[in-house]
Amino acid sequence: MVLFQHFGLESKPIFKHFDVTDLNYPIHLHRAFEILYVRRGQVQEQVDDHVYHINPRQFIIVFPNQIHGFDMAPNTTATIILFSPEIISAFSEQYTDQVPDNPVIFDSTPPEFEHMNNIFGIKSFLYGLCNKVVEQTRLAPRKASSQLTTIHLIIDYINNHYQEECTLKQISAAIGYDYVYLSKLFQKNDEYFIYKIFK
Repeated sequence: MVLFQHFGLESKPIFKHFDVTDLNYPIHLHRAFEILYVRRGQVQEQVDDHVYHINPRQFIIVFPNQIHGFDMAPNTTATIILFSPEIISAFSEQYTDQVPDNPVIFDSTPPEFEHMNNIFGIKSFLYGLCNKVVEQTRLAPRKASSQLTTIHLIIDYINNHYQEECTLKQISAAIGYDYVYLSKLFQKNDEYFIYKIFK
């Protein structure tokens, strides 16, 4: 179904950034915030059930545990920024269980990182981006479909029991879902994949 990544689960808060070119990335989710800033070209990104187009001088912000993946047009370059919610705790706490109505944000200033050599510079930069999000879009309660809720329950179980054997039957019993229903859910979404292979 969905690739689960451990960004944001490290013992120390993370702040990572890297440039990518002509990259396509499958549907996935993680606990960290993710920002994708287009420097050249165009990116099409799916976030939950919506598809957005991001052009140069725009970025898209993905909140923790939102399902997302993207495709870049040829000759596209973008910067991806991943960071733990704890780094922007005031923003993260205020907008818990909320997501942007439109996560595509205009920003004429490309991110530069050479002066971010301490946590205060990093926080200043990230809160500046948060300010643009608040100014340009409305943050509304997260609308989770029943399937997304089920996916999150499964991932939460795996995250808490990954050192043990995790079968689909064990998970269905633990989260209170019918095994046959979960099996059909996996078969229906076989174009995606999940973090752990079920036996």
